[in-house]
Amino acid sequence: MRFPAILLQFFIWVLPPFGLSGKPVAQVNAEARQDLDIAVRRLAEQRKTIAEEKVELSRSANQTKELAKTKRRDLDRRQRLKDNASLELDKLREQNRKLEEDLTYVSNLFLDYSSEFDATIDIIEKSTYSNALKTLRGSTGNEAPTPEEFAAEFRFLQTAIDRLAKVTGGYRFPSSSILGPEGIVQTGTCLLVGPYSFFSNETLAGIVQTDPGPPLRPKVLPLGKSQSDHIRDFILHGKGELPFDPTQNDALQIQTAKRSFFDEVRAGGVWIWPILIFAFVSLIGALVKVVEVFSIHNPPAEILEEVLAKVQSGHSTAARDLAEQVKGPFRPLLESAVEFARSRKVLLEEILFEKILEAQPRLERFLPFIAVTAAASPLLGLLGTVTGMITTFSQIRISGNSDINSLASGISEALVTTKFGLIAAIPALVLHALLSRRVQGLLAGMEKFSTAFVNGMERERE
Repeated sequence: MRFPAILLQFFIWVLPPFGLSGKPVAQVNAEARQDLDIAVRRLAEQRKTIAEEKVELSRSANQTKELAKTKRRDLDRRQRLKDNASLELDKLREQNRKLEEDLTYVSNLFLDYSSEFDATIDIIEKSTYSNALKTLRGSTGNEAPTPEEFAAEFRFLQTAIDRLAKVTGGYRFPSSSILGPEGIVQTGTCLLVGPYSFFSNETLAGIVQTDPGPPLRPKVLPLGKSQSDHIRDFILHGKGELPFDPTQNDALQIQTAKRSFFDEVRAGGVWIWPILIFAFVSLIGALVKVVEVFSIHNPPAEILEEVLAKVQSGHSTAARDLAEQVKGPFRPLLESAVEFARSRKVLLEEILFEKILEAQPRLERFLPFIAVTAAASPLLGLLGTVTGMITTFSQIRISGNSDINSLASGISEALVTTKFGLIAAIPALVLHALLSRRVQGLLAGMEKFSTAFVNGMERERE
């Protein structure tokens, strides 16, 4: 607003020398002053308006500042709410992730339980729970299960619990997939009581076992007539007696797997026959030898003294009669001693030693054969085992069958010869040792008897 006053002063002081439109200067000054007054009044009005507007603007500015503060506080509050919401969202996401991990873990537990369930249930129940097991195994186990999958898993758990309750009390159900003893599929009724399973129809009754297959299938093992009747009556009427094996059929399988003597002989092959022949001949010889050597006894010292007394007194006939009463190899020894009692010492010793040498082969008869049996039987058994193993592995190589059951069966049959070889060798070895010791004792007794007789005659000569 100061610009018009300055301009007016400029026109008053600069332009008067030249004049304005030919008007007098006083008039011009009056007009200028009048204009100045008008301008001053306008300026005052304008200043008043500005002052009034400034108050209003100041009030409006203050209100705007207050509103801005309010908005800023609201913005801060909303930002805090947003941050809190973000934190809560992160927490929810973390909780959701943990829940998904827990659900995956629980689902994997269900899968593990289904595998264990499939492995532990009785073979006659496989077909009953096969569909439920397939449903569970359809899940990969790497992701959280869907609600439908989780519901299916819990339904399976309830089914397993119901099955446990039924098995604990025992329950019956029809079956048409069980093999009979001849491998023919049988239709009848199954009974499951705890870990024990039974089967019965009009013609067959027994316990159910797993057929090694492949594939693995339930198979009926019939028992005796009395036990089979008990099983059939229990399945038909729901009460009665049932045969239980505390070893869960292990003892029955062992009993079933046992072979008779003739079965093992047939399984031993060609090499078992020499072993049996050796064992039979050795046994017969050992029995004969036992009777022979243990029936011989060393004559008592009184007999020797009495014979010496009769010989020394010249009663040779009485001494010979007394010698004839002695049994075994001592008789010819004593007879020769009486006959050549008056001979020289060296000759008498040679004659008695000759009689001992004559008796030794008879006493040691059959002992070499028993020793050969004890040494050869294990070798024949080992030969049979090696031959059987070669045959077993040749069959595996030709047929490509790597079934452990077939391999074990072949090895078992191959070891039969070793078993029989040891059975033949051990008694032969023991008998040979006992008989040899007995024979050596008899020979030592004969030598002692001869020495005592020679020394007695030598004392008489002195």
